Amino acid sequence: MSFKLTWRTHIIINLIGTAMIVVLFPMVNYIIEQYIYYVFNITKSSNLLMYLIIIILLLVPVTIVHESIHGIAHIYFGGKVKFGFKWIYAYTEETSGRPIGAEAFCIVLLAPAAAITVMTFLLPV
Repeated sequence: MSFKLTWRTHIIINLIGTAMIVVLFPMVNYIIEQYIYYVFNITKSSNLLMYLIIIILLLVPVTIVHESIHGIAHIYFGGKVKFGFKWIYAYTEETSGRPIGAEAFCIVLLAPAAAITVMTFLLPV
């Protein structure tokens, strides 16, 4: 999937991403803090090192799910994907070289944010 990434696409993606962060960050942060407190009985102030270790360990499965959702979105639009790791980074690489439109590209980029947000709402239930 090849695409021409214009300034307009950059601006739209950044505005949508920024709006999602501004709206959802306090809620997601609260859910993570409550989860860590109730499961591990640890607060930020009581044991910062342990709190940070748990956050890092929670990020590993979330990153795998995040990249998998990118891959599923690419496959939905007819692409082929390859998953990989480089140092501490995971990535999804589209390998078919088929063209993709700006709207489909926006969906591929935003699919993990939307899906993980829905999963976060279902987590406390």
